[in-house]
Amino acid sequence: MSCRLGFMGNRGSVLIIVAIVLGSLAVIILGAGVYFYNFYVFKELRLCLGEPMDTNISCSTVQDCLDEAENLQTKYNISELPKFARDKFKILSDEAVFCDGICRIKNVRGVDFKTYELKELEFCEEGEKEILIKIHGKEAIQVWDYIKDLK
Repeated sequence: MSCRLGFMGNRGSVLIIVAIVLGSLAVIILGAGVYFYNFYVFKELRLCLGEPMDTNISCSTVQDCLDEAENLQTKYNISELPKFARDKFKILSDEAVFCDGICRIKNVRGVDFKTYELKELEFCEEGEKEILIKIHGKEAIQVWDYIKDLK
């Protein structure tokens, strides 16, 4: 009988070791998921704001310019973008759009507003203001869902 009890004790030890290994793997996988979702930067989008251009649209406030831009029928409706994209667009519009009787918009390099294609910029030129947008996992998922819904 004592031989049999020794074997049962060994099996219990093996099960504990297996449980510890599986638990450790679960913690590592969960930690990696949290890291990639919240902290890892999957994409950096660099936008460079240059000299302002006249739009020939009269205004009394910057909001008049933004309202006029919203009225232009574009492929993507700003109000339907994911929340983080609307927040980034707000930062961009605060920096790039201004009104002095006529709406003026700074030249933006880094995105083609006709095709909405992103361009890889390593740096901004002298005199340009840089806006750096970091896209983490959660933002990438929001963009993916938004694009999927467009189709």
